[in-house]
Amino acid sequence: MVKKTSTGILFGLIGPIIGFWCYYLMHFTEYEPLYYFKLFLLNKGKQGMIMSMSMLFNGLLFFVALKINWLNTARGILIGSLIYVPLIIWLKFSA
Repeated sequence: MVKKTSTGILFGLIGPIIGFWCYYLMHFTEYEPLYYFKLFLLNKGKQGMIMSMSMLFNGLLFFVALKINWLNTARGILIGSLIYVPLIIWLKFSA
């Protein structure tokens, strides 16, 4: 069954990675994916913003889980998202 908190945490941890590559597909398709990743690593001023945008995918997953009444999965997605918060805050303020 997919309605477990641990499954939601896994979705919450993988969601921003998918969001990161969706952001690439929307804005940087003129670059090769590896070059885009290198740009991300080297551009300290944009890392926090890109990671924040990547987290929007988790918002989508969260609301879909709520809509289909998978409350434990939604809770896990929220927990998985909160794991990224210290990283994003650090990236935004260390640039």
